[in-house]
Amino acid sequence: MDKKVKSFWLYTIILFTSAFILVLFSALSGTRLQEEKTETQKMYHGAQSSLIELTKQNETVLAENSELKKSVDELLMRVDELSAEAAGAHAKSMTLSASIEALLEAETLIGSGEYIDAAAALEKVDQSLLDSRALSLYTKLKKQSER
Repeated sequence: MDKKVKSFWLYTIILFTSAFILVLFSALSGTRLQEEKTETQKMYHGAQSSLIELTKQNETVLAENSELKKSVDELLMRVDELSAEAAGAHAKSMTLSASIEALLEAETLIGSGEYIDAAAALEKVDQSLLDSRALSLYTKLKKQSER
């Protein structure tokens, strides 16, 4: 019976040791699983916060982009206006230049005694663009060409 009792105790010790190891293993696994769950939740909340922040930044950038597009459209309209003004000023400048050249040509022709050609040159002059000195010269040359 001594052998049976020893076997019984050995079997009991092995059984309780196995049970203890299983309980210990289960507790460690549960703790590790809980830590992983907590870490996963932290990562999820961090990702959610980052997503919310990125969404806000995206909305801000979209609003700025819209404002910049409006500014660009306004500037393009202003550029078109200024281009039209510049074209008008260029045309006026070219007309004034042609008028001054015609005025100088008429003065030269009157000096040479060619009054008819001088009168034709004076017809090319746009009086509305002339300043007071050029206009007085035009009037003087016009009187001389009528001889």
